[in-house]
Amino acid sequence: MSERRAAIEEFEELPQSSEWKLWKFEHTKRPIKVLKLLHQNGQHEPTTATHGYVFSVLIDSNPYALKMFKFFDVETDKDELIPLDKDMVSDDEYESQRDPFYAECRAYGCIYSKKRRNTALVVRCFGFISVPARMEKTLTERFNVEKWNRPEHEYDLRPEDRSPFRALVKTLVTRNDPLSQVRLRKMRDDVDELRRIGVFPMDVSLRNFAGGRLVDFGSSFDEMVEDTGIKTTIRAIRKEPEPSKRRYPERKRNKTRIFGHDP
Repeated sequence: MSERRAAIEEFEELPQSSEWKLWKFEHTKRPIKVLKLLHQNGQHEPTTATHGYVFSVLIDSNPYALKMFKFFDVETDKDELIPLDKDMVSDDEYESQRDPFYAECRAYGCIYSKKRRNTALVVRCFGFISVPARMEKTLTERFNVEKWNRPEHEYDLRPEDRSPFRALVKTLVTRNDPLSQVRLRKMRDDVDELRRIGVFPMDVSLRNFAGGRLVDFGSSFDEMVEDTGIKTTIRAIRKEPEPSKRRYPERKRNKTRIFGHDP
C-alpha cells in the first residue's frame, strides 16, 4: 500500500519518497486534549486556513502545538498542469512534493539531518502523529473550524472508518517578544541560513514566525527536489526559479527592508 493511501501511523518516517524524513511522534497512543485554537477568527465567524489549523493541546499532560493538516486532493491540484505534464510524474511523487504536510516533514528532516546548531533556527518539531477522524465533529463544534477538504464520499462512512488527520507536534510558543531591529535581522539571518543548508521557505512572513523562529514550512522546497522529475512542473506552476539559480545580494543595512519593516 502506498503512503498516499495508507494511514501515516503505518510508517516510522515520512515521506518515504524523500531522502529527508521526519520521524513518528514518540507518544502516538496517548490521548490528545485540545485546549485552544491558535489564531482563531471572531467567535461566530467560520475559521478557515490555507494548509491546516494549529491547536494548543495536552499530550500525556505536556503542552504542545498541534498542527492538523487539511486533506490534499492530488487530482484537483494537478488540474493546474497541462495534460502532457500530468503524465510526467505519478500521483505519489506529485503529492510528496506538493502536499504541505510532506513539505514540512521534508524540511524538518533536512534541518535535523544537518549540524546540531541548525535546530535553533526553527520552532522544534517532535514528529508526526495521526489524529482520529472522530475529532472532526468536536473541533467544528468547539472552534467553528470548517473546510478540511475531506473527500465527500467519506462522510457516508462511520467516523471510525474515515481517514485520520495528519498532524505535526511542535513546541508550544507562549511568548512573543516585541520586534526590534536586532530581532528582525536575526530572523532574516536565520532564513538565509536555512537556504544555505538546502531548505527554501517560500512563505516568509511574520505570521509564520513564533518566538522569533520560523514555524511554518508548508510551502517550502528543499534541495532534494533537484533530483526528482517533478521539479520542472512544480516550479512552472509556482513560477519560481530553481534554488541553484537563486541570487541573494549582499545586504545594505541602511536601505534593505526586513519583512516589510525598516531596519
